[in-house]
Amino acid sequence: MKAYTPSYQKHIEAYQLLEEHQRFTELPTVCVQKAKDDSQRFSVLTISDEQLVTFFSLSVGDAVQMYTENSNAILLRSFSTDSNYQGRGYAKQSLMALPFYLEKHFPNITEIILLVNCLNHPAIKLYQACGFKDTTQRIRGIKGEQMVYSRKMVHKIEGGS
Repeated sequence: MKAYTPSYQKHIEAYQLLEEHQRFTELPTVCVQKAKDDSQRFSVLTISDEQLVTFFSLSVGDAVQMYTENSNAILLRSFSTDSNYQGRGYAKQSLMALPFYLEKHFPNITEIILLVNCLNHPAIKLYQACGFKDTTQRIRGIKGEQMVYSRKMVHKIEGGS
């Protein structure tokens, strides 16, 4: 996993999402632009063999506080896998590696929050397989009803690393 820098722009522009997936998430080009205008939003890339395979944004501050009272939470947004790399396990690998990335780059984080569209069954299954739990909170979003999921950073809660 790598934080976005302008040197990755050509990877961002080449990223492909099927139309059916675009109804649930934003394209990386849009996310990178939003991050330029928001100091609390960060773009993260998973690179494999010099190819961008997964992309997501992380947000701290007000964006995440809408969904949790935990001031040490971070919001995972716009998670996707390039359609050329779907079905190869990259999404699960990225989500399982996320706590280690956060430990290094956001050491105070104790919880990961994400929203997933109620109709996005493959994503729900993936998030559950990666340790995310349904908080039962529902949000009416631009793209339909969203379920709020949470994953605690267990090593932080237990006080060890």
